[in-house]
Amino acid sequence: MSAVETLQTAIDTLKRLRAESVPGRWEATEEGGDYGVTVRAWFDNEFNGNTAVAHMRHGMNEAELIVTLHRTLDVQLAFLRAARSDLTTERIRETDATHAIALATAINGGAK
Repeated sequence: MSAVETLQTAIDTLKRLRAESVPGRWEATEEGGDYGVTVRAWFDNEFNGNTAVAHMRHGMNEAELIVTLHRTLDVQLAFLRAARSDLTTERIRETDATHAIALATAINGGAK
């Protein structure tokens, strides 16, 4: 797979995941009970208790990671799109896009 194809595959993956996930504000909260930590997604600034709730047994770090990664999707997409555009138009060489290619490779499941 070429560098441009690697970037495009990662872009397509992030776009699909974003489209299939809850768009609203995400937050991690510590709560009592068996699970301790909850990741909630909000729709139009209103929580709907029957949707997009994940309980974490491993604490706030895991929950905050999910929340943080969800907030970075637009920035990741912009970064990958810029690298793809620069490589496609030959403004940069593949060696100048190593960080974007590494991110894309990780999104795509790692080196194959």
